[in-house]
Amino acid sequence: MRLDLRGTINADVLLAYVGLGASADLGLVPAGPGTIAVGAGFEYDFCGSVCWFFSAVTPLDFSHRQIWPQARASYHIGVKSAKNLDIYPFVGLGPVFARSEVSVDDGAARYVGKDTSIGVNFGGGINFFVADPVFIGGEARIRYAAGEYEYKLESGDGSRTYDRGSVDTWSLTGIDVLVAVGVRLP
Repeated sequence: MRLDLRGTINADVLLAYVGLGASADLGLVPAGPGTIAVGAGFEYDFCGSVCWFFSAVTPLDFSHRQIWPQARASYHIGVKSAKNLDIYPFVGLGPVFARSEVSVDDGAARYVGKDTSIGVNFGGGINFFVADPVFIGGEARIRYAAGEYEYKLESGDGSRTYDRGSVDTWSLTGIDVLVAVGVRLP
């Protein structure tokens, strides 16, 4: 059994979301040319370019973020011609805890929205061992997680409202890439 531990950063091509995280894969069962692994991951994703733009062009200060713990399953295949290379398909599943904050008129009213949903992702990854047992890696994945915020007035004047239609939903749906630095423990 081998354990891969990694720290990660992820983003989509438009930087709509940027995230930091960590994950681990524990190789359990040799099967064919590879090893079936199970593991866990944790991500903290926050709104990037979309929120920055929205806050710049409207009278609202808007942010949202998601915390995503997940279970993982993967199939790691060592490449015989390149002993320092490991490729793998994977799938992940877990709850997504979303939170949004909207400040109206420079903080005259602040609303907080919360939601919980289920997220799933799948894709492929690669680990390149630069100095055994240290590796750099990457994943390309398709992910889906979405929901609708339930807002409550947190502070300020409740008569100061905003168009909720523009900020009442959230989504981590799309294609993103993840870059990792990790270590493989025996």
